[in-house]
Amino acid sequence: MFFFSLYLSIILKIRDMYSLNCKYYDREFETIDELVDDVISSGMDPNYVILYNGEGTGSEVIDFIQF
Repeated sequence: MFFFSLYLSIILKIRDMYSLNCKYYDREFETIDELVDDVISSGMDPNYVILYNGEGTGSEVIDFIQF
């Protein structure tokens, strides 16, 4: 059983992902740039905290948008 679990964890390697601290926004991205681009193109509110692997970073998307 141990080897099967180890095999699954290798096959299903968990990636580091960025998302938003928002109940209805369920998208995840490998980079902050991809997240920011999606927020801009989708019209999502950029005033949400960015999550890294489910933990708050203390930064909001608006901090990464150049006006």
